[in-house]
Amino acid sequence: MRDSKKTDKIIAIYHAVEDFIAEGADLSSMRVSDIAAKAGIGKGTTYEYFTSKEELVVKAMIYLVDSMTKRILNNMEKKDSFRDKFMLLLEEMEEKVKQRACILKYFHMLSDLNLCEPMQELLQAENEEAKRANPMRIIRYLLEEGKKEGIIGERYSQSYMETILFSKVIAFVVYIDNVFGNKDCSNENIKECMYDGLCRELGA
Repeated sequence: MRDSKKTDKIIAIYHAVEDFIAEGADLSSMRVSDIAAKAGIGKGTTYEYFTSKEELVVKAMIYLVDSMTKRILNNMEKKDSFRDKFMLLLEEMEEKVKQRACILKYFHMLSDLNLCEPMQELLQAENEEAKRANPMRIIRYLLEEGKKEGIIGERYSQSYMETILFSKVIAFVVYIDNVFGNKDCSNENIKECMYDGLCRELGA
């Protein structure tokens, strides 16, 4: 029971970090006291589980990316076709962009070379965990499913195909986030365009 309560508190801390990120906070501005308050626990309790703010934030980011990655992969496995799996990923990005909690945003933060030195050291120490939290697992899974259906060809290198598929997802996020202030068709139409373009570029 005690281990269960500990796990619940740690997960509450991780989701408090998620909430701050969704609100637009950056990693450097987060304070342990604020994170603890949002998680509904005492600041002292937080230090029972983490030795520093840097450790807390790094482990929270890894947890959040890993949780999203696993959930998306699990949901994809329930879909029957490559098209449905690809559309599911775009729908996930659409929903998370609305919440300002997109997996790509977390992944970018984990990859940020400007992280403070303690965070960089912790990421290196958590190397295996960070690898498992890599959303590129989703991209690789999608490519394999596309190949199985004969929709994705084999004429390009794996790294090039991963780049193309990843770029489609990023382009969709940029569009629905209205970065350039110009939206001349619906999100649904853009999804279809992304899928058609992907099939033309990487088709068998």
